[in-house]
Amino acid sequence: MMRWVFHRQYLIAPVPDYNLSFKFKTEDVVGRRMLKTGLCEPGITRCFLNNVHLEEHDIMLDIGANIGWYSMLFDRHSPASARIYAFEPDPLNYGLLTNNAQRNNARKVICIPQALSDRQENKTLYLYPDKNRGRHSLLPLHTGEQIEVSTTTVDDFMRDKQLDPRRIKFVKIDVEGYEYFVLKGAKTLLPHLPILHTEYSLEMMKKGGIDPQEFLDLIVSYGFQPFIIDAQGELKASSSEQLMTIEKGIDILWKKVTTAEATAE
Repeated sequence: MMRWVFHRQYLIAPVPDYNLSFKFKTEDVVGRRMLKTGLCEPGITRCFLNNVHLEEHDIMLDIGANIGWYSMLFDRHSPASARIYAFEPDPLNYGLLTNNAQRNNARKVICIPQALSDRQENKTLYLYPDKNRGRHSLLPLHTGEQIEVSTTTVDDFMRDKQLDPRRIKFVKIDVEGYEYFVLKGAKTLLPHLPILHTEYSLEMMKKGGIDPQEFLDLIVSYGFQPFIIDAQGELKASSSEQLMTIEKGIDILWKKVTTAEATAE
């Protein structure tokens, strides 16, 4: 039975807890984990559902959407007028993303075949092998296959789509070390954005020639405070100073904490 399964190019992973299903490349560890457990990144998923609530006409940006787990999740947990813009530049991943949006009747999800950066241009996307297609990066982190992709900025995208930055309530960024450049292209949005997710890896940023302190200074300058997402999806308050000492890759929820909340802490 297993030999037959893994000779297939694509598989479908049912996710009964959320009434979802996902088509994925057979070798991809993310899809195989979904197929085995019915979940994807349970800690981060729990954190998002507990801390992010889209209301009528609110907007989410899913930057580095891969095959669409978080886009489909928020489609299920948002009112009809909410919109989720899912950005995925890799053609194969983008095809799976659009397929998964259709198969899940995710009418709030709008798929965009572009990468986000600090300028509009064509850039090299360094592809990771099929065993984890979520690890592609615009940084030269991998030595294998490369493709050219189109980039835009968050601010240019908002202007072109005539999006009110005050309606964008959540941005999820999973771009394998390239987060700094995405945020540099979002300077119109960041003063209004209440909550932001990024991956954080000193190793990837340093390997890609990015100064982690500049990345942290940029986010903090807009009033965000970091909270590390633990394995259970709980938030642990942190600081730029602490983050500069953490070598392993982690996920961070950045929140603008009010004066009253800060006093209470």
